[in-house]
Amino acid sequence: MRIPLPSDPTIASFARRAVKEACAGVTVDLDALILCTSELVTNALLHADPPMELEVSVRGSWLRVAVHDSGTNMVQRRSRVPPDALSGRGLDIVEMLASGWGGDATPAGKVIWFEMATDD
Repeated sequence: MRIPLPSDPTIASFARRAVKEACAGVTVDLDALILCTSELVTNALLHADPPMELEVSVRGSWLRVAVHDSGTNMVQRRSRVPPDALSGRGLDIVEMLASGWGGDATPAGKVIWFEMATDD
């Protein structure tokens, strides 16, 4: 499944609903999946270049959620976030909950993704 993402504050709730629908019938930690999805698309809203698309794919025992955009600035791991910082921990959360994550350049821009193992 690949669908356009809105470039507005509804992006996280839109993406959560889309991922839940796309993963109906897949045995996965739904709370972790939804939280990682929220973090990825919120980062896209703040840092990516429209147009943006959400992609969800299930292959065998793996689930992959990806956000495509037209920007060329790749994700850079930041040094430690100060304990009193109000933001900056999104990808740390994804790293803790997902089996893996990363970013790749594409002919149209870039894609940031995470993967989770399923119990299927």
